[in-house]
Amino acid sequence: MPREARKESRTGVYHVFMRGNNKRQIFLDDSDNKKFLNITAQFREKYGFYLLAYCLMGNHFHFIIKTPQKHEVKDKKQGDGYTVSAETDITVPLSQPSFSPATLSQIMKNIALSYAYYYNTKYSQTGHVFQDRFKSEPIENDTYLIEAVRYIHQNPVKAGICKFPGDYKFSSYRDYLSISDKVFTDINDVLEILPLNKFTEFHKDNEYRYDFIDIDNISVKISDSDALIFIEDICRRENISSPAEVSFAAQQKIARELKSKKLSIRQISRLSGISKKVVEIALKQQETE
Repeated sequence: MPREARKESRTGVYHVFMRGNNKRQIFLDDSDNKKFLNITAQFREKYGFYLLAYCLMGNHFHFIIKTPQKHEVKDKKQGDGYTVSAETDITVPLSQPSFSPATLSQIMKNIALSYAYYYNTKYSQTGHVFQDRFKSEPIENDTYLIEAVRYIHQNPVKAGICKFPGDYKFSSYRDYLSISDKVFTDINDVLEILPLNKFTEFHKDNEYRYDFIDIDNISVKISDSDALIFIEDICRRENISSPAEVSFAAQQKIARELKSKKLSIRQISRLSGISKKVVEIALKQQETE
């Protein structure tokens, strides 16, 4: 089945979301967060996009990116590049550097691949670091933009990590309030819409008129390789060679466990050897319990 075409933004502004494979942690310590932001800065220098907001959240991240429009390319001047913030060790812009404009897909692909290489090397791992492609929504008006910025900044509060957005180190909220040593985020577009005195008040509200992409409302598609890992774990735990060799009741229990890990019915049947009918009966009984 062909992939659904990504929706293009007339404004060049997008809310971007990406998460760890099977919701696994992708930022295990502060150095991982800083490395990811440094990689982002390197590709910002190369491609000339604007990062209007961000939040790194352990097993996922949010960006609001503005890709350079064609008429802007001629107006950009070569800058002095980037420097490193003394407070955070994160690369921050001195001024807008020269660049080669790229699509959103090119930008995110390069950031994700570079970080995945770093992550797998650091933690001696192989395989996918991120779950599928990145998700994105076009932002076509100012109201949607400022609500998306607020939504992203409130992620750590919603997750119970902190009480106020400004208490969280790895989001752009601190840049907007100039709490950071040097500003990493491109804040001017948002502050032209919502001046700083209104910006802080606006962030105290948590009522939204839009639904935003996030880790709770993106459907999960488990790859066969990851599904087999789940099945192998069950076999080791139960000391069995195959789920298909156990009793009917045990097969039902395994089928329910695999479905809870987001495997499809067809995947469960095809990879575990449990018949599709047994899987369907197990899930139907679970619904009535």
